[in-house]
Amino acid sequence: MKRQFRATFLFALSISQIPAQVATGNIRGTVLDGTGAVLPNCPIAITNTSNGTQRSVTTNERGDFNVPSLPVGFYDVTAALTGF
Repeated sequence: MKRQFRATFLFALSISQIPAQVATGNIRGTVLDGTGAVLPNCPIAITNTSNGTQRSVTTNERGDFNVPSLPVGFYDVTAALTGF
């Protein structure tokens, strides 16, 4: 019986050390033109549709972007590059 108690106690102790869930996420993507070519240095605007807050990033040389630590919600993502 002591072995079962110890195992249960250790299990309960390990559960109490699990960190809380995070209420943020990220949006990642690649911006391409109509021919499939990447668009480097393209401004990206990410707007939270419920409260209007906005974050801005720029694509890297491969056309990739990443916006970390966004609160959970719905977002509009727009890319606007002069000439496109």
